[in-house]
Amino acid sequence: MTDNIILEVKNLVVSTVNENKKNTILDNVSFTLEKGERLGVIGDSGTGKSVLMLSLTGLLPKNNFEVTGEILYKGKTDLLKFDRKNMRKFTSEKINMILQDSMNILNPYRKISDQITETLIFKEKISKKEAYKKAVKILKDLNISAAEKRIKDYPYQFSGGMKQRIGIALSLLGKADILIADEPTTSLDAINQEKILDKINRHIKENNISLIYISHDMRVISKMSDRIIVMEKGKIIKEKLAVDL
Repeated sequence: MTDNIILEVKNLVVSTVNENKKNTILDNVSFTLEKGERLGVIGDSGTGKSVLMLSLTGLLPKNNFEVTGEILYKGKTDLLKFDRKNMRKFTSEKINMILQDSMNILNPYRKISDQITETLIFKEKISKKEAYKKAVKILKDLNISAAEKRIKDYPYQFSGGMKQRIGIALSLLGKADILIADEPTTSLDAINQEKILDKINRHIKENNISLIYISHDMRVISKMSDRIIVMEKGKIIKEKLAVDL
């Protein structure tokens, strides 16, 4: 393994076992991710893309899934050897995630200001005053007018598109090495989709972050990837540079 490889997945197999019947969802999946690289994962629904993301982040319920193989961080740390608690702690520091329907990460009963500032304090270890100031700037960067006033609002007072953009912005906070994005813009209109994709690209370039972008949309994958792996029925069937696909 070269020093530039930040993540290596080796022979990853994920299965469910129900009534002594095994169903394989991911079948010997192997790939590498280099520092600062953008890796696209494309395939139809049901090909195992989202299960792959959950495997990388320790979010698969261990009671329901059997997982074998290796997920190596910087060639040394095998994430699959962590227990669930330590896996979640490790990935919360090293891996950021943008999920489908990111607006759902917002707590409807808490002000936007509290949710952003607490995330900033936890992930960036800054003071409450600094966090509040940065939270206002985040809303301004998202083109939300009257940010100083709106930051004191609750999620229900924002449109669906605004909540989605705030949720994505929250997912980009911190100093993680890897960002995994799972169909993050599917519920956005074309204009806001392009803005968010540009924001993600700008964020990973400025911070030298590695990206795994999961989608079934070839146009989006081409924009967000340097290299692309194609999945079908839980297997990687093709791997190409984005310019060659």
